[in-house]
Amino acid sequence: MPTPMPRKRVLMLHGWTKNGQAFKDSLEPFCRECETRGIELVFVDAPHGVSVEGRMQAWKTARRTTQHDPDDPWLKELLSVSDSRTWWDYSKEGTVALGLDDSMNTVKKALEKQRFDGVFGFSQGAAAAAIVASILERPSMYPSFLCDGKPIHPPLQFCVCISGFRLIDPVASRVLTTSFQTPALHIAGRLDDVVPMPRSRALMDLSERKRVIIHDDGHVVPLTAPWIAFYCDFIQKVSLDAPAPVQETRPALL
Repeated sequence: MPTPMPRKRVLMLHGWTKNGQAFKDSLEPFCRECETRGIELVFVDAPHGVSVEGRMQAWKTARRTTQHDPDDPWLKELLSVSDSRTWWDYSKEGTVALGLDDSMNTVKKALEKQRFDGVFGFSQGAAAAAIVASILERPSMYPSFLCDGKPIHPPLQFCVCISGFRLIDPVASRVLTTSFQTPALHIAGRLDDVVPMPRSRALMDLSERKRVIIHDDGHVVPLTAPWIAFYCDFIQKVSLDAPAPVQETRPALL
């Protein structure tokens, strides 16, 4: 009889304008498979709200337009969640992540309650996931993650970043001054017009032990059966060389 895989607990960080429950709902088939495999997913809400006006303005800025397009799929998605949350807002200059410390405190509380094996984030949540993984490697770089001089939580076994990016912010830059060592799975969409490839690449370049996979869709978490199996296998085995669920295009990225 084969030895059962050890149970894993994963901290789940949603993207901008979502919340923990909305993220969980969007990953429903993945969540079902995780439950079958004994993987516990813990979804956390970002501490800051996002108004409808804020979502509309961000959409206009990203699309470089002043006109409202009710048929735009991304805008529809942004407006679909009633309790929209964000891990940070940008300063007017776009160089400071306002509210980042509050968000790290939210994550800290989750880490103090229970031990996690890894972190899984999408978009803004993926950027936050990389920061969390890096802090737990070197908590002295972010002293609030120390208690009586000792780390509140050991380094994570893995980090999953889907449509992630490197956050431009003084605190984040200090934490990510050098590359981080936590084994990381980076996934990006070739057609992602929310987090374009150069932004994703900037985060990937900071990851010392990484697996990079590019898919042919946009700003999404791929959820076909092969992808779901791949995520679960990575979480359980933390293998950076498992067969990819799609044909890989490393030369186009690395």
